[in-house]
Amino acid sequence: MGYIYTPFTSRLENCKVKILKGELHTEDNSYVSDNDESQVMPLIESTCDDGWGRVKSHDFFSEVEYPLPKRLKLRYISKMESRCYDIDTLINDKLAEELWKKQQKMFPEDPFCDVVVGIAPFGVISIWLQGKTRSVLLQRFQAEEAKLNEMEQVVYGWMCEPNGYESMNRKELDDMIRQYNVRYVVLEECWDEEDFSWVEFDREDLYYDNLDVISVEDICSDGTFNLSDGDDEQFNYHKAGKPERITVRWQEDDSELFAHFWFSKVLVSKIYNEFFETDPEVRTDFIIRLDAKNQMFQLALKREGESEVSIIPNYTYQLIVFSDDTEIYRSTNYRLEPGQWSWW
Repeated sequence: MGYIYTPFTSRLENCKVKILKGELHTEDNSYVSDNDESQVMPLIESTCDDGWGRVKSHDFFSEVEYPLPKRLKLRYISKMESRCYDIDTLINDKLAEELWKKQQKMFPEDPFCDVVVGIAPFGVISIWLQGKTRSVLLQRFQAEEAKLNEMEQVVYGWMCEPNGYESMNRKELDDMIRQYNVRYVVLEECWDEEDFSWVEFDREDLYYDNLDVISVEDICSDGTFNLSDGDDEQFNYHKAGKPERITVRWQEDDSELFAHFWFSKVLVSKIYNEFFETDPEVRTDFIIRLDAKNQMFQLALKREGESEVSIIPNYTYQLIVFSDDTEIYRSTNYRLEPGQWSWW
């Protein structure tokens, strides 16, 4: 069976790399002729700082069908560390095929169209399958440190000279790309001013004529992103990194509302590390409470089977809310002028 896809690379922000050799092979044998274009697909090198797991929007389109890649050959220099890494490894094409067909079946209008290879310092490699609105992590690898050959030494030797500069260490990188077993739970609750608590609203009291969650969209630190609607499996437990941005879209009475949460990477990392310290694999509800009428919003984490919740402090994120394209709320730490959007 053939697939139509573009092979991209992605890198961490501010962690530039120089790819010496980057190829996806559609056969699993270790040797393929350089002239056999049907079996070797050169990786398209990232030229921008779009972020881990994300690539610049593109207009590439090919009607040529290829088998899914079975082998990755990658050799690169991490400029941050001034080190060379090399990897020649098999890709789980059976899992890739399973994920690809599942996406095609569930979201026929948004099939996967890219195979993205993430290249990070310390030899960390990730591979994602991506469509326009969602991305899944296929595999993660560890490349080996390597020495430059004579030709590479002549051309690129200066890149491997010690520079004394590292924008992050290995522990910080591992923490950033770690995945958690989470699901989104948007609660139909309102803020009770008298009791200073969240309570389930009573439809008979007509506090709301109607409230329906349309979608939850996220961008996460592990390189994945998803646009989930009410019938989506992303509302079930799934693997995802720490949130960098979450957008909730819902219908309230006759209006359509959007809440955009932007997270501080440092602060949300601290919250997650404390919450998941005892059990990083525990199934966890990411709770979202929305009361636009009272301008009250809350995020929290709750372990499966437990009643106690851990509130995510509102200083951890910036928040802006729109109703039918009109801004109706912004958090006090959101400091830009009306109409302007901000990223941490």
